[in-house]
Amino acid sequence: MRVIKQNNLRFESFQKSLPVLDKNGGAVKKLRLVVNSTDKDVISEPDTQNRFISIFDRYSAKINVLNDAHEIADLFSSVIKQVIPADEAEIFLLNKSQLNFEAVRKDSDQSLSRFINSAYKEGILDWIFDTGKPKSIPELSSYKLNERKFNYVLFPIAEGIENKGILLVLTSLQDLNEDSKDAQLIRMILNIA
Repeated sequence: MRVIKQNNLRFESFQKSLPVLDKNGGAVKKLRLVVNSTDKDVISEPDTQNRFISIFDRYSAKINVLNDAHEIADLFSSVIKQVIPADEAEIFLLNKSQLNFEAVRKDSDQSLSRFINSAYKEGILDWIFDTGKPKSIPELSSYKLNERKFNYVLFPIAEGIENKGILLVLTSLQDLNEDSKDAQLIRMILNIA
C-alpha cells in the first residue's frame, strides 16, 4: 500500500506575517525587536551584524556600476578598511609572463609589492594557493619596534584550479583566522569583486 500525499498549501512569507494591527483604529505597524539587556555583547552583536549588512549592501550596489579595475580596487580597499582595522588592503594579480605579482592599483605601496613577490619566490604563496585558505604572516619590522604589531593576512584568489592573485590585508588584528567572521565577510566581499 502506498500513501500519496499532496501538499498544495501555500503560506505567506514570515516577513509578511509580521505586521500587526494597531489598537488605535487598525493602522498597520511592523514588529520591532526590543532588547532589554545591559549585557554589551548581546546589544552590540545585532549592531555589528547590521553594520556589516549595510556595508555589504552599499558595496554590492556600487560595484555593479563600476567597470574600471582601479575603481573597483579602490572601492574594495575602502570597504575592507570599514570592516576590520586594516592599514592597507591591496589586490595583486599574477602576471604569468613575468612570473610576478602586480598590484591592481597603480598608487599602491611598493613595500607591499616587494613583500608579495618575495613571498612568491620563497614558495609561501604556493602554500597558500595549495591550502586555499587565508594565512597570517607577521610583519617583522613592526615586531622590532615597540609599536602596534601588524600582520599580513593573505587571501588566495583563484578561479577553478587556476591561481589568479592574492588579496593582501595589513592589519593589527592578531587572531584573524580562516573561520573568523571577519575573514568570512572579507571572502564574501572578494567574491562580489
